Amino acid sequence: MKTLITISSEQVWPQIIPVYQIRPDRVIILHTGNKYKSEAPAQRLKEFFALKGLVPVENIKLHLIAENEYPNVLDAYKDDEEVIVNLTGGKKIMTIMLSKWVVNNNKKAFYFDDSSKIYWVSLADSKVESEAVSKDVISELNNIDPIEIAELYLGKEGISDRGRAYKNYNECLEYLRRKNGDGKNLVETKYGEALEREIIYLLLEEGIKFRHSVILKPRRIGNLSDAEIDVLVNYNATLILIECKLCRNRNLYASMESRIKNVYDGKEPRNKEAFGSLIQTITKYISENKFMQYKADLVSIRKIAGLTGKVFWITTNDDRDDSLVAFCEDNNIKHATVSLSTNGYIEKKDGKNIIKTIKDINGID
Repeated sequence: MKTLITISSEQVWPQIIPVYQIRPDRVIILHTGNKYKSEAPAQRLKEFFALKGLVPVENIKLHLIAENEYPNVLDAYKDDEEVIVNLTGGKKIMTIMLSKWVVNNNKKAFYFDDSSKIYWVSLADSKVESEAVSKDVISELNNIDPIEIAELYLGKEGISDRGRAYKNYNECLEYLRRKNGDGKNLVETKYGEALEREIIYLLLEEGIKFRHSVILKPRRIGNLSDAEIDVLVNYNATLILIECKLCRNRNLYASMESRIKNVYDGKEPRNKEAFGSLIQTITKYISENKFMQYKADLVSIRKIAGLTGKVFWITTNDDRDDSLVAFCEDNNIKHATVSLSTNGYIEKKDGKNIIKTIKDINGID
């Protein structure tokens, strides 16, 4: 019997990828009494492995140990035909104690990194060999519904609305029509929704798994007030959180100017220079406050992305905000700008760039 031993943690991909790659007959999950960071994730992993038919549920064992405890409980499995130990998860002290057990019992061990490589470690002679995750495994992983990955991170209780997975583009259009009122022209819907709709069209064309409009519980993700992920994608062992953020700066000046002019009954103000300065001050203030809100949103939503997760911010060329672009670059947040036609369609070249960014986001060939 091939047995895989691992330490539960909040990291998801380092737990599930090795199971797909190694195909153990039995999985042993060590966890501490920390409910949110270890115990609950261990239970969710057990349910996931059984649901996917990766390991029979009766062959998935959970064992409670203290963080600084030598794992004597594993001695019950040391005589199995093949024992493999995953050293990736858990706190460092747990990894040290588990490594000691590996050395004492001359077992195979590995560490999984965020570039989807397994590093086989020989603790006895300090040798390390790398193994890329197979393309067949990546293909299997790409077929996992992204909401299942999100639930591994947060638990079902951390998600208010699992969002929508459309079989075709018409299902998306129908949902937006219902959401915005029967018979309403889609061109007249929220501009942000037009961008979401176009991203969904591209994903459907490429056969990439996604969920539209996933609602998370705010208490689990910090300051994100509306707790919504516009489009949640699973691709190449990466959970991608796509946010269609429109800064709306382009019409701000004209709108403020028009409103204030109304005070003068349509007449030009006497002091044009002072008037122009006032408008600029107001628009700058509003723009800076919007920037701070978008910044908070992008940082907060990244909290569920995990070890190999990414946030991808997409906006239109007209709504581009250079300060927010700089912020994204400084904080490892992917970003792209696109052109939308008057009918709300993304330019073809921009669509290709969006898909390329998604496919290249984890650097897997």
